[in-house]
Amino acid sequence: MYHVLLVDDEPRHLAGLSRMLQSLRPEYVIRTAKNGVEALAICEQTTFQIIITDIQMPLKDGLDFIGNLPYESGPRKVIFLSGYGYFDYAQKAIGLGSFEYLLKPVDIDKFTQVLERAERSIQEELLVQEEMANMERQLKRVVPVYQQSVMNRWLKGEQLTATLQEVEEIVGFRGAGRVMLIDMQSTGRYKLKVEPIVLQIQKALEKLTGGEHSCCCCMIDNHANQLIMVTNAELSESDGQRLTAAMIDIEKDFVDSELRITVGISDKAIDILSEGSRLLIEAKLACESRFYLPGRRVYAFKQSMMLSDHALVFESKDAEAFIERLQKCEDPEFQLPVEQLYDRLLATGRPIRAVIISYSTQLLTEVINSIEYLGQEEVRSWLLDVMQREVKDVPDLECLKSNVSAVLLLISKKLHEMKQKRKDALIYQCLAYIDEHYMEDLSLESVAAIMHFSPGYFSNYFKNKLTINFSQYLTQVRLTKAKEFLMDSNDKVYHIAAKLGYHDAKYFNRVFKKEFGLTPEEYRTIARSMSHAREV
Repeated sequence: MYHVLLVDDEPRHLAGLSRMLQSLRPEYVIRTAKNGVEALAICEQTTFQIIITDIQMPLKDGLDFIGNLPYESGPRKVIFLSGYGYFDYAQKAIGLGSFEYLLKPVDIDKFTQVLERAERSIQEELLVQEEMANMERQLKRVVPVYQQSVMNRWLKGEQLTATLQEVEEIVGFRGAGRVMLIDMQSTGRYKLKVEPIVLQIQKALEKLTGGEHSCCCCMIDNHANQLIMVTNAELSESDGQRLTAAMIDIEKDFVDSELRITVGISDKAIDILSEGSRLLIEAKLACESRFYLPGRRVYAFKQSMMLSDHALVFESKDAEAFIERLQKCEDPEFQLPVEQLYDRLLATGRPIRAVIISYSTQLLTEVINSIEYLGQEEVRSWLLDVMQREVKDVPDLECLKSNVSAVLLLISKKLHEMKQKRKDALIYQCLAYIDEHYMEDLSLESVAAIMHFSPGYFSNYFKNKLTINFSQYLTQVRLTKAKEFLMDSNDKVYHIAAKLGYHDAKYFNRVFKKEFGLTPEEYRTIARSMSHAREV
């Protein structure tokens, strides 16, 4: 469906032309105007695909009307009508981009042919415009991807497929400049949408530089939620304070995401195009320094003391020192030794977070796997799992030191528990050995040697566990067995004494009487008579 405007100062001609067009194209939306002034006013409000206008009209003729038409992006076909077949009119009409020039009175067959050609021409132009629009949309998609690819390779120091001139065109300047890394992290339950944050950050930076400096958004790493910018702004200390305030304001607008923005700023390079990769490394390191100096929003590389190639070579002596402390002390203190360890590790510079985390993990793993009394595999596995949780995702150095101390204290507690269980198990082994060998010539020294204890330690350990000493317990076992032998057998007392490990029967009699107030024979007589009485 097309919108068509008919313009003619003769009402009869205008009505006739309208009826003819309506009969030929009933689907057209047709409007009419009596002169160029009226037609121009209508065209300012409505878009027409076909305009059919007389040339000779009062107030504003057809040529003047067409010459003053507002711009229209879509196809528009102009057909001039005139009762005068003068060549100069045709020339002027052609100069104004007319599609056709027809003489009055209009021949219906000729008019039909002109309409058909106009329609085909409009369709062809619409197709061309659609193809151009598609190409433009594709370019809008492809160009940013290409530019980002160029910037990625340039900032990473990789071989460029583009020229430095193309890089300069993307960056927007040449000469002195610096790189900024903006890291956007979220701890909220809502997924972070990076694009609106990026727009706000760009506005904040444009406001900060006052429009006097270039500030090019070079690359968005959506996976890491990182934005990289290249700027030739000076960024003084006061600018850093304003930038900090701007980042805090942006965070407030995304409170549901619990947004936290960190900005790392590289040093300034004299020639930004030749040093982009170095500046990106510096910006990343500056951003990494939040691990050592938490709480800020903006970090400058020159103040960070960060080292890109600083590696910590693990030394077993660090683990051995903690293992020795764990094994020697029942209640060891770890805060100070941990502080001293990290002071020494960081004395020559600050490595990136991943390096210090890796060292800490290796240290604690070595301690857990080397402790002698943590023999149960499930205990070691549990401690290793706890260590991974406590150390892996710490936000800063102070938290790391605190968690390492806490893990060491947990190891100490588990070690104490395992030693206690081992001691409890040993007392039962001791008692079982005495119960099985009471008839032998047992002594505190001989049993202590079998249990791998010193006599002094074994004596104290035994008494602490049972509240009686070794000889008292051995006597109780032997006398209990003696009562069984006296009751169940007719063996002579000296035979029973020998079975119990007593070489002197008289000594056995004295010990038995002291414990029960009866001699062995008296006990046998009374015990059997009482048993017989119960049976009767």
